Amino acid sequence: MREYATGAVADGIAGPPQERVVFNIDLTTADGLFSARNFMLEGDDLIYGTESALGPALTLFSLTNNVRSLANTN
Repeated sequence: MREYATGAVADGIAGPPQERVVFNIDLTTADGLFSARNFMLEGDDLIYGTESALGPALTLFSLTNNVRSLANTN
């Protein structure tokens, strides 16, 4: 998220369309990776990263394996 000075806001062609702008870059796609490479961060930018979908899937897989192990020991 980036906040621009009021004087920098323009018609959307020469500058940002509004004072507060959210840039969304999906790093799970090739387009997102190439876009991120060219995106320059500024000093007051707020960066928010979300959890990968792989984490919950691994948790479920581990839980399933634990239940199977318990069932096989009885």
